[in-house]
Amino acid sequence: MLSFLEHGRSVAPSTTLTVFLVFGVFCDVVQAGLYYVAKNLCHCSPLAAPVFAVKLVVLYLESQDKTPILREPYKSMAPEERAGFFGNVFFWWVNKVISLGYSKILKAEDMPPLASYLDTMEMREDMQRTWDKRSSCHNQHFCRVHHTNLSP
Repeated sequence: MLSFLEHGRSVAPSTTLTVFLVFGVFCDVVQAGLYYVAKNLCHCSPLAAPVFAVKLVVLYLESQDKTPILREPYKSMAPEERAGFFGNVFFWWVNKVISLGYSKILKAEDMPPLASYLDTMEMREDMQRTWDKRSSCHNQHFCRVHHTNLSP
């Protein structure tokens, strides 16, 4: 259910579900190792192997890039915004640029688009709004104290 809900509302694979599945697979591997060590002391459930296989398949499917199924305004987003958990942890989204740079000299048009939080126009507009807010003194008491402290 979580995968279905987040799949339709996010451009990147679900980090929550991926982390959950990674911990689940890790716990299953530890449990399999313990069953192997204590194979004469306890009996392993016959469903353990199929559950582990299903978790691995779901983890693989959940960590896939969604770019081919995205609609047009989202296809042109920055690769790090579309990258999932593994893409961000291991910087997997950089491999395309590195392989392209290995094969030829990179130009500006070869570079992927910047993430929206790094867009300089948005940063400039935010800075301008903050500057305008700070430069206009709405609180007269603050302005008088501020100007008297600054004047020589």
